[in-house]
Amino acid sequence: MNKITRRDFINGTLMAAGASMLPFIRTSGAILDKFYPLYYPPSLTGLRGSHPGSHTHSHARAWDKKSDWGPTTELKETY
Repeated sequence: MNKITRRDFINGTLMAAGASMLPFIRTSGAILDKFYPLYYPPSLTGLRGSHPGSHTHSHARAWDKKSDWGPTTELKETY
């Protein structure tokens, strides 16, 4: 009988564990949505979609070449 090396044992074990998780990974989205349907990350941070005038400024800049946006506020934030 051949000896099984430690590396072969660990690789085989990890392959079996990974293969056993594949069916759950494929269906986990559908399952988790049923457990907690209100989990939607943007709504948790207050983002709920675009407001009616959200594209007005970008379109004015691109199509009308507008560059005078009025007074601005200097923020002390860094990113």
